Amino acid sequence: MKLKISYAVLFVLICSFYAFGQKSSVMSKKRKKVVTREVINPCSNIATATDRMTDETKKFSRRVVQSKGENGHIIIGVAKATNLKGHSTSFFDILVLDNSPSPICLPRRGEVIILFEDGTKVTKSTFNGNCKGELILYLDEFLMEKLKLTKVSAMRVYTDSDSYVEVDFDPTESKQLFNNVACVYQ
Repeated sequence: MKLKISYAVLFVLICSFYAFGQKSSVMSKKRKKVVTREVINPCSNIATATDRMTDETKKFSRRVVQSKGENGHIIIGVAKATNLKGHSTSFFDILVLDNSPSPICLPRRGEVIILFEDGTKVTKSTFNGNCKGELILYLDEFLMEKLKLTKVSAMRVYTDSDSYVEVDFDPTESKQLFNNVACVYQ
């Protein structure tokens, strides 16, 4: 009797392993046939937030465009704040770091020069110096239209020490900044 139970258990186990093996191989064949393509959304890093007290809406990208130059890094985010009346303010949220990567002191009154791929240069003044390396660069209508139509190839930010951090954007970084501007202004 003990033998009959052992053979029965063995038979069930063999059938189970055989069935498991069949399902496994069928699944692996199906997996080989299934091709998944991931569609990357260029606007996936854009967020929207509304201030519950002022009802001001802010659409922004995280600081994701990073470029490294000889004497430092520049990391850029794009933002647009819109109030209840529909008036909007556009700006770059910039972080300037030296090569260590420590923040750099920026003058209370400084300049940023943006060089576009078509050779156009735009110089903007800044008025918010600090030693955190943080800079808000407000964008006027001319600069916004230029950013929507032409990619940025380089940027220079003047620092507190009568020096500057200058970076050249590689094609990927330039495209990412261009896409961020387009996504914020959809």
